[in-house]
Amino acid sequence: MESRSTFHLGPTTGWVLTILLAVFALAPLTYPGFFEAESGFLPAFRAAGPDQAWFGPADPLRGEGALPYLLTWPFFALSGSGVAAVKWGYGLSFLLGAWGVYAWLRKWLGGGGAVLAAVVYTTLPWHLAVVYGRGASGEAWLWAAWPWLLWAIDRIAEGGRRGALAAAAVGLPALLVAVASQPGLAALSLLLLTAYGLLALVKDANLTQLLAGRRRVIGLVLILAVEVLILALVARGSSAPRVAFEENFLAPFQLLAAGPEPGEDGAVSGGQPLPGMGLAAAGLSLLAAGLWIGRERAERGEAGSTGPFLARGLGFWAAVLLLLLLLSLPLAAPLWRITGLQGLLTTPWQVLALAGLPLAFLAGSVVRLDERLATLPAWAGLVALAVLARYGSLAPAFTGDDQRNEPVAAF
Repeated sequence: MESRSTFHLGPTTGWVLTILLAVFALAPLTYPGFFEAESGFLPAFRAAGPDQAWFGPADPLRGEGALPYLLTWPFFALSGSGVAAVKWGYGLSFLLGAWGVYAWLRKWLGGGGAVLAAVVYTTLPWHLAVVYGRGASGEAWLWAAWPWLLWAIDRIAEGGRRGALAAAAVGLPALLVAVASQPGLAALSLLLLTAYGLLALVKDANLTQLLAGRRRVIGLVLILAVEVLILALVARGSSAPRVAFEENFLAPFQLLAAGPEPGEDGAVSGGQPLPGMGLAAAGLSLLAAGLWIGRERAERGEAGSTGPFLARGLGFWAAVLLLLLLLSLPLAAPLWRITGLQGLLTTPWQVLALAGLPLAFLAGSVVRLDERLATLPAWAGLVALAVLARYGSLAPAFTGDDQRNEPVAAF
């Protein structure tokens, strides 16, 4: 599907812009020293590969897998520094995530919308807090893998041998990275991926075609139900969490509150575990919702230019975003208890990592919903807004020590 933008943004230009704009999120990684995240120097120690006895027994579901640190091993071999290696790993995860969002959404939103979505995804406060606030290397690689999994699903839905081969070549490594980086959150994301597969299957189908393919639809719905059952059984068999799950729900205002920036006291613990979703993501998503509703009302009874292709995507991702936000609030406590899925996570607000996907889609869609926002000056202003809105998150507190490869002591 072609973009409705009033300026042409070719694939090569889009790829280059995506990388250049991701540099803003990478900038703190170039500063000397190491940022003062909640995990301290632990990621650097693991990247340097000391004995696992330093770290104690790992939680096989909620804890981090070893793959993120295996991926950074070449950088440690070249630099001899665990800090440098883990910084390279974080940087690579940012770049792969930005590229993945652009690749996934270029056909949905056009080049301009995909670049804007990639910028919002990369600079989302929850994404930046994963790296600079919490120092969660495994979760950072999940953010990199998810867009590529969605891209692979779209290629499979298009049909054809080439699409299937491309999906396998990209999707299988991305799935391995996801599962081996943060198993619990990756397992929970399978529900979203399956639901998206259902959307991709029917996105170009009219009612007759959908009914004709009802066996496939019913099959996917059954797969989704079986996944919930299996995940619930796995979660119920997990070990006790380090913290009380139900004591870490967010208050509704915390979803939008400015909150402390990474590196400040209380940035990842206490009353405000994370900053809010941010001005750019929240504002653009609300704008997209308003434009979509207004367009549907204005064109009711006519052949609306939004089209079923984009409308299905908007409806799906808006519903996903609302569900994820709900799951982080106390109102969802009974649902967590009934399903038993809390055994996959340490805190309920970890599901907000998945919210980066719907926020990116909704934010990027504004250039498809209003041609005035698709002009070059307006589009450039939106991109600048997305970057500058999170300027404070790109100045975390640092320590001058960047040569530690082993802990001094363990308690």
